[in-house]
Amino acid sequence: MVKHVFYCLLATFIIAACSQYPADVERTLKLAGDNRAELEKVLEHYSKRPDDKLKLRAAEFLIGNMPGHWSYEQGGLAEYYSEADSIVNNDAYTWEEKVSLLNELSRSFSHIETIEDYKIITAQYLINNIDDAFDSWQNGLFARHN
Repeated sequence: MVKHVFYCLLATFIIAACSQYPADVERTLKLAGDNRAELEKVLEHYSKRPDDKLKLRAAEFLIGNMPGHWSYEQGGLAEYYSEADSIVNNDAYTWEEKVSLLNELSRSFSHIETIEDYKIITAQYLINNIDDAFDSWQNGLFARHN
């Protein structure tokens, strides 16, 4: 019995050690389904150069923490924004009327579907944003200590 438990634990540790990515990243990749390849492109992109180790860690952090973060489906959202803009930009309404109309509008659009980020984020979008964030961090206005 003890021997079986030992072998099961050993196999578990070996499998965990062979995993290419941290556990939270692996979990997100499994959840991503058809979009898994896009997320893996990001990880592969930053795995190629030793200079990109910190960017790889950033990509792993972002991908590993994607569950629970979502976006609205585009169809209904564009219609909502159009109607909201027409209320906000209409000078015929008082501020109180605008708030009331926007609250009513929000209730009428509560049916807008959401989609998990890991199912729609493209590799290029994530790579561009990571690169931009690092550029701002290293070269931006607030990076200078004058």
